[in-house]
Amino acid sequence: MTTGRGQAAGFQLWEQSASGLGNAYAGSAAVAENASTLFYNPAGMTYLPVRQHSGGLNAIGASFDFTDRSSTLPPAFGKGPAGGRADDGGTWGFVPNLYVSWPFSRTLVAGLGVGAPFGLKTLYGTDWIGRYHATRFDVQTLNLNPSIAYRIDDHWSVGAGFSWQRMRVDYRRQAIPAGAQAQFLAYDQSWGWNVGVLYQWSPTLRLGASYRSEVDHGLDGRLAAPLAYPDSNALLAVPARSRVTLPGTVIISAAWQLNECWEVLGDFSWTGWSKLQRSVIRAGGRPLDVLELGWEDSYRVALGANYRLASAWTLRAGLAWDQAPVHDGARRLVSLPDSDRYWLSVGTRWKPKAGATLDLGYTHVFLDDPSIHKDGGPGKGTIAGGYEATVDIFGIQYSQEF
Repeated sequence: MTTGRGQAAGFQLWEQSASGLGNAYAGSAAVAENASTLFYNPAGMTYLPVRQHSGGLNAIGASFDFTDRSSTLPPAFGKGPAGGRADDGGTWGFVPNLYVSWPFSRTLVAGLGVGAPFGLKTLYGTDWIGRYHATRFDVQTLNLNPSIAYRIDDHWSVGAGFSWQRMRVDYRRQAIPAGAQAQFLAYDQSWGWNVGVLYQWSPTLRLGASYRSEVDHGLDGRLAAPLAYPDSNALLAVPARSRVTLPGTVIISAAWQLNECWEVLGDFSWTGWSKLQRSVIRAGGRPLDVLELGWEDSYRVALGANYRLASAWTLRAGLAWDQAPVHDGARRLVSLPDSDRYWLSVGTRWKPKAGATLDLGYTHVFLDDPSIHKDGGPGKGTIAGGYEATVDIFGIQYSQEF
């Protein structure tokens, strides 16, 4: 599964459909307009009366342009100026998704979702200023999510599912001696679960809530590091492992149909990033590299609206504020130059024929330009500077009833 720079707090990917992109994912646990509801709230499948598949792709383009402010080399090099060049760690990434829902009766629906709920990719040149902290950090996930939903009565629906999740991490940085790259490449597969509830308050107002569990990964792989003698490019690869807990998420949403033309959407979510305090890479039981995180739980608020222009066309818009799990330069990483984000989204929905829907969405993400002043320890030196950051997201989704 190819992933891009995480576009919710931390490296979480909200982009599990393109149909919600045009609303900044406002109302995500309440709208239930296609099979992608399985990810945000599985109870929403009870509002899909016939079999449906829905598939899409989001393209994420990020720019993280670094400006140096007196970064220093590791102590082994005398703590002098870091040298090297400033660089842009941003790149393009792609987040695909696929969903199928299948009603067995008016009250019982099953479904399967495939997506990438977490991911990031930052890529710098091997001669950039912060090369001893990271030159590449690539996290990819693949999530398979069978789910089932049940309509209790005309007001209440519930849903639940479990997830099989595969995670891949590729972390590289300049190491001592100079000129050699160290790489940690590791994989894991683990399990999680999700639940949701949907309440039809009135014919025009729907409320939804869902929870997606933590997933604990024990990453096993290898650490390739340079041999410890001068001017050597030879690498020694040893078995290595690390642990990371991907956080749980709560979503509370509302969808209110004001009249035949206008619908208003709202969303509040919480993500438990405080589970990530530090990440330790171990080989032979010894810690060889430590990423100090100290993250905090984060919140996201989104508002959106849909306007039905004609029977086949709907226009979308949305705004969101997305809180970062880190707020100071001493805890920020060059592999994740995170800050609070502000989403401005637009999109459209087109129904070319009965049972078929095409969704297009675009979001520009404004970021508070993050600063960094992090002492990475004896092998990394100090990175000090600031980022000029922007992100653009383009999405397309096709849904078909059958």
